[in-house]
Amino acid sequence: MKFQVLMSVYNGEKFLKEQIDSVLAQKDVDVQLFIRDDGSKDNSVAIIEEMMQEHSNIQLLKGENIGVIASFYELSLKAGDDFDYYAYCDQDDVWLEDKLSRAASFLQKPEIPQLYCSRAQLVDSELNPIKLSHFGIPEKKGAMIQNIVIGCTSVMNKELHKLVVEKVPDYKVIRMHDSWFYKLGIFFGEVFFDDESRILYRQHENNAIGLSSTFIGRIMQSIDDGRKGHYFRELTEFQRVCGEELTQKDFAENQRYIEAKQHLSKRIVYLFHPYVRKQTFLKNTWFKIQFLFNWV
Repeated sequence: MKFQVLMSVYNGEKFLKEQIDSVLAQKDVDVQLFIRDDGSKDNSVAIIEEMMQEHSNIQLLKGENIGVIASFYELSLKAGDDFDYYAYCDQDDVWLEDKLSRAASFLQKPEIPQLYCSRAQLVDSELNPIKLSHFGIPEKKGAMIQNIVIGCTSVMNKELHKLVVEKVPDYKVIRMHDSWFYKLGIFFGEVFFDDESRILYRQHENNAIGLSSTFIGRIMQSIDDGRKGHYFRELTEFQRVCGEELTQKDFAENQRYIEAKQHLSKRIVYLFHPYVRKQTFLKNTWFKIQFLFNWV
């Protein structure tokens, strides 16, 4: 099994070597690590270049600072085409040694676009456990308004990677690269969510994107997402880029949400529409409040 692991790095010197070591220590798989440095000002590049002296399976691409989404997409577009699977990697976590082999055990249909993701074990900067991230259920009606994919847990097969390269969004519109991958996987293939974690997802003050460990923190993240209109803009972009290839039903349901979002009377009616919902009663109730007041 040949994996290309795509890692975007920006000022990651503190935890970078530990993360790279854990990627290179993956068991029962053939790994190439493709790193793009996003214009780091610290010693990140020096650390990578030193490790390249010892490991021939590390490739480095140096670039200007373009942001995490564009950086991961540049990696995707320049990735090799002779790999069975593609995995996305942050700069500050630790992977358990069977992370990639476990992901591959879920992705057994190479002819169908498939995406694997999982829960993550949240840890502090010293790798002390905090909590497990929430379990997710892959479903189209949730994918319009909620992303269950933590990017650093995601692994895709070659067919889904082809879609990622073909269906490129406006980076300024989408919430994150992982939420776009989720939509591609759920509408054009299969998405698997693993209840077990094979990653220590480090939470610290320099996270580009993190998960809040408190209820209030998650509420605030949700409010911030709504205020910025992330999911509405991303779904509109998804319709633009992929609409012609969606089924008639999927296109119509996506469009119904977009149109309801823009008119109060339609939002009121749409509150009772069963197609779009979040995955717990509390989250779904909060979504309906946000939707009614046009906060999402």
